Amino acid sequence: MMPGVHWSMTREKHEALVAPHIHPNLLEPSIIAYLVRTFLSGGRRLNYDGSAYTNPGINTEDGPDEPWFYAQAALNASDSNPDKQSDAAPSFDEATAVGARSDARRDD
Repeated sequence: MMPGVHWSMTREKHEALVAPHIHPNLLEPSIIAYLVRTFLSGGRRLNYDGSAYTNPGINTEDGPDEPWFYAQAALNASDSNPDKQSDAAPSFDEATAVGARSDARRDD
């Protein structure tokens, strides 16, 4: 929010900028008491406003899923396509020719 504020001013800034917008039920004086009450007391699960929590389940958003993958990224190699698979493995001669070419380049 205000990364340049000196640490000694953070409480004052919090009280002025953040505290007016926080729901009163979210003001917890002790994190330990909250954890015990929430996870170890065995009480029912509640929302922040005190209403009963209802599990929405999986995939309850309205509407269809949006695509998360839009296009193939451009590659540096002009003939390279990672999605295109060769049906036949390279022959031994082809595989060793590639190795021989790379060995010749190292000698230069």
